[in-house]
Amino acid sequence: MRGHRKWLCLLAWALFSPAVHPQDLAVTAYNSYVMPPFLADESDRPTGLAAGLIKALNQELKGHARLTLENLPRHRLLKLHLDDPASFAGVVLFLAPQFVGDTERSRWHWTAPLFQERHMLVFLAGTTLRIRQQSDLQGLRFGGVLGNRYPALDDMVQHGQMSRTDSGSELILLRNVALGRIDFTQMSELIYAGLSSRPELAGRLRAIPQPGQAPFERRILVGRATPGLSALLDGAVMRLPCNAQWQTLAREYGAQLPVCSSLAHSANPAEPAR
Repeated sequence: MRGHRKWLCLLAWALFSPAVHPQDLAVTAYNSYVMPPFLADESDRPTGLAAGLIKALNQELKGHARLTLENLPRHRLLKLHLDDPASFAGVVLFLAPQFVGDTERSRWHWTAPLFQERHMLVFLAGTTLRIRQQSDLQGLRFGGVLGNRYPALDDMVQHGQMSRTDSGSELILLRNVALGRIDFTQMSELIYAGLSSRPELAGRLRAIPQPGQAPFERRILVGRATPGLSALLDGAVMRLPCNAQWQTLAREYGAQLPVCSSLAHSANPAEPAR
C-alpha cells in the first residue's frame, strides 16, 4: 500500500508540475538601474522596464533559455561579476559598451540596441548658467553615481577642470542639486523623467541635453562563458520590437523602440549549444 501511494504521488507530480525543457539554459540577468523607470515605483504602473524586459525575453526564449532578474547597484555589479570578463556567464540589461569601458566590444558580447536614449545635464532651476558646449562646465561641482563612468565629464575631472563627488544613486544626486551641494549631475532622459516628478523635487530642477553628445543605445551585455547564449540573446532581441507587451510597456515610459520589421518577426531562436 505504501509503495502504491508513492507511485500515485509521483504520477501526480509528473502530470501537474510545470513542464521543464531539458535544454533550457538558466541564466541570471542583472539590472544595475535600481530606480524608476527600470524598477517599478509607487505610481499606477506595476511593472518596471527591467521586469517587463525579462518577461518579454523569456517569451522569445521559451524552450531554449530562461532569465531570472537580479537588481544590484553598478559598483557591486562591477566588483562581484564583471571583474573577470572571461568567467562571466550571465547577462546585464540596458548597458552601453562605453558605460563599462568596452567601447571596442571585445570583453563581452553585445546585442543589437533595445532602444536609444540621450544624456541630460541637471541643474538647479533658476540658475543663470548658460551651457552651450562642454567647456562651459569648467570650474563646476559635478556629482556622479559610485561606479558609473562619464567619459566626457571624467576627462575634465582628470585634467582638473571640475571636481567630482560620488553618491549612491541618481535620486540622491538630484536632491544634492536641489540643495545646492553640487552644481550639476548627469543622467539619462528616462531616469530624469522617472525621478524629477517626486514632490520634493518638482519644480526645483531643470535639465538640458548634454552638449556635444550623440544619443546612446542601450543594449544587453552577454557573458562569453556560456556557449550558445549570445546567439540566443541576439535572436530574442531581434524579435523584441514585434513583442506587443514589450512595445506597450516601453512606450508608456517614453522609450523609442526600433521598428517591428518582417525580418525581426520571422527570426527564429538559435539552437542551444549541446
